[in-house]
Amino acid sequence: MTLKYWIIAGENRVPGIDRNHKLFHIPIDRVVKERIFFENSSENPWSKIKTYANYFSYQLQLREKINKQIPIDFEAAIFINKTTI
Repeated sequence: MTLKYWIIAGENRVPGIDRNHKLFHIPIDRVVKERIFFENSSENPWSKIKTYANYFSYQLQLREKINKQIPIDFEAAIFINKTTI
């Protein structure tokens, strides 16, 4: 989440942030689980992800779904627009 906030703050507040933002992982929160992965977050809450392998699986699945889009930009659009893919 910190990296997401830095992107929002922009280049003026965090020089160089734009250089690497294409590599940032998306936060796996309720909105993401429901709108991107179509999971019922009450049955499988983000706070219960127990292993890095499980967490990283979400990151890889997202990249497969969105092709060449930048993950953190895609997630921001989903979050702001309250849409699904």
